[in-house]
Amino acid sequence: MSELRPIFIVGSGRCGSTVFHDLLTRHPGTSWLSRVCDRRPATPEYNAVVMRGLRVPGLGRALRRLYPPSEVYRFWDHYCPGFSRPGRDLRASDVTLRVKGRLRDAMARAIPTPERPLLVKITGWSRIGFLRAIFPTARFIVITRDGRAVVASAMSVPWSQTWAGPEQWSWGRLPAEDRSAWEESGESFVVLSGLGWKKLVLAQEAAVEALDVGEVLQLRYEDMCANPLEVFKRTAEFCGLPWTETFESVISSTDLRNQNHKWRESLTPEQQAELQRCLRVATRETVDRS
Repeated sequence: MSELRPIFIVGSGRCGSTVFHDLLTRHPGTSWLSRVCDRRPATPEYNAVVMRGLRVPGLGRALRRLYPPSEVYRFWDHYCPGFSRPGRDLRASDVTLRVKGRLRDAMARAIPTPERPLLVKITGWSRIGFLRAIFPTARFIVITRDGRAVVASAMSVPWSQTWAGPEQWSWGRLPAEDRSAWEESGESFVVLSGLGWKKLVLAQEAAVEALDVGEVLQLRYEDMCANPLEVFKRTAEFCGLPWTETFESVISSTDLRNQNHKWRESLTPEQQAELQRCLRVATRETVDRS
């Protein structure tokens, strides 16, 4: 039997990974985890049925509306309790034999054939080390975006963890330096969101460093918006997918507008200045993008 070929799409959240994942699942040579995995996590075979149905003329569009691509955290937690909200990034040393066996079996049952790359999107902690230990043939696509845009967007969604504070969120404790920066800001939630983003990105960078060159493709949201055809051609090659006229038409007809400017419209001048100062300690690129 062929080895499962999962391709994990990871990012901090609010980084453009959702639209990227959705577009890539439009390639007919892929499989992916749909919302049916959340509804029936104990029976992933239903996802394989959905994948087959997508290729039936007249049925595929309706199935995709009912069971779109999803991060399916109920599925993950069913086979690996705690996967959705760990207090730190998950590593290879966290993998138990039971979880490894259960996840490999469930993922194999969730797709109609292992020959098709299985696209899996995960946000927050990258969990790269953990997933690589379970799926040795896995590859990883890492999506990054200007941290200022990520922070402003993350604060606007109902599931934002920032408002709960660092004692309640799942990003783990703040290092002493970051804790001091937050307190000196008057416990600004904007600053706290920036510090949370920084934790995720630094952990992601550390996990990527442990990968071989051929195991990872790093992409920027800004590049995807500026030149989508080039980015998706690189992605198709990385995934071992043929470039087709039909898939090119999907990418060309999608309006990918860079929304990074919205952070300036969302935050006050004082909040913008605080966020800029906070993110300068993350990566050198972070505050160089407009």
